[in-house]
Amino acid sequence: MGKTLLQAHILLCLTSQLCAAFSMSTPSFSNPKGCGAKPYEKKNVAILGCGGYLGAMAYGYLQRAGSLYGTGIAGLKSPRSITATAIGSMNLNSVLGKHFVLAQADESFVKLTDMTSCESIATRLQGMDAVIMCTRFGLENRPVTANTYEKTPNDKTKEFYMDKPARSSIAMEDSMEYSHMLVDNTLEACKMVGIQHVVVVETDSQFDRAAEVTASNIDKLNAAGIAYTYVRPQGELKNFRDHTYIKGIQQHMTVSKSDFSANTAGSTQSIYREDLSAMMVQSLISLDWTQSRCLDVHSDGELADNLKTADRPDTQWCMNSAVYGKVLEQLN
Repeated sequence: MGKTLLQAHILLCLTSQLCAAFSMSTPSFSNPKGCGAKPYEKKNVAILGCGGYLGAMAYGYLQRAGSLYGTGIAGLKSPRSITATAIGSMNLNSVLGKHFVLAQADESFVKLTDMTSCESIATRLQGMDAVIMCTRFGLENRPVTANTYEKTPNDKTKEFYMDKPARSSIAMEDSMEYSHMLVDNTLEACKMVGIQHVVVVETDSQFDRAAEVTASNIDKLNAAGIAYTYVRPQGELKNFRDHTYIKGIQQHMTVSKSDFSANTAGSTQSIYREDLSAMMVQSLISLDWTQSRCLDVHSDGELADNLKTADRPDTQWCMNSAVYGKVLEQLN
């Protein structure tokens, strides 16, 4: 009898320790309806334009989310970076190493893609469940990386960045027509491989302040027949100085559902790219993938101290991300 009680006590202690460890590694969400609703069903996510700072930050947050239970983000086959050339991979890894404490994406997670071919894009999206992309990409003329999709040794292509290159030294160009081609081809490829959800951030205003593109972009998404979350930042995007994932979210955001066809006046309050990238990742965790929505995002200024988490950084994919989780879950 005494031995049985001792064994029961040991089992109870082990169970308590496991529960404590589990709670330490599980982010706290109130009622997610996205992939966080069924965290055991891991979802694979691809991102276009990871050589850009916004895309690279989203990749880094996805990578961290995939390492924690409770997010529903897969960490074995994704996140997958879609770039045109090896320079996109180099820029991605420079951001990961600096802002995510020596993180990296090896060649198995980076797919060099001929973005002029829907079939090439579809091949790279095989096995993915969701895609993150933008509406206007920064572009750079580059030679096609050897032993990829070149037809001759002198073939050229355009590397594409979400939304601006990670390095200011890059000679970037802007072409609305080429960006439209990238979006159209990607949506067609998503249809071909059965992508469940796309997160699209509107970046046209970062290149052309007078651009009114929301209605046409929404028409494209509706025509594709894929459920989407269309994120429309109301304000100029800027970088937060010396940001790391440990610093986490810096701004409180107001997020509201918008009329799908409306073009609204922009805000004068800037939005940090680091926070916007976290919002994009959080939308996959919190929002129902079967529904489509257009979201206006406004910055309310710096995040109040009483909203910041006291949890250890190694237990969170992004410090203070629960703030965005609560904001988004109210929209389900």
